[in-house]
Amino acid sequence: MNPLKTPTSYKQHIEDRFGRKGTPKRDAFDKKSLKFKLGVLFNTTRKKEKISKEDIAERTNTKLELISKIELGLVDITLSKYRQLVEVGLQKKLNITIE
Repeated sequence: MNPLKTPTSYKQHIEDRFGRKGTPKRDAFDKKSLKFKLGVLFNTTRKKEKISKEDIAERTNTKLELISKIELGLVDITLSKYRQLVEVGLQKKLNITIE
């Protein structure tokens, strides 16, 4: 990316920095950013609801270390496991939208 060029949008910035969708560099970025977003969403909701990681672990029969890694965006989990953590652990509804 040319450091003097001002991106016209966030989307353009990401494309300039990581390339177009479908390229290896962009795919790696998208995967990492999704893990991060899911972790932040889970962590924020858990804290808002005042539920401890220990409670989530007990309700879902999940190791505490895994919950910590999910919240930090360090692991790639299945959709079914994320759904279990949200619906059983947080007692919230998980909605997914395809646009």
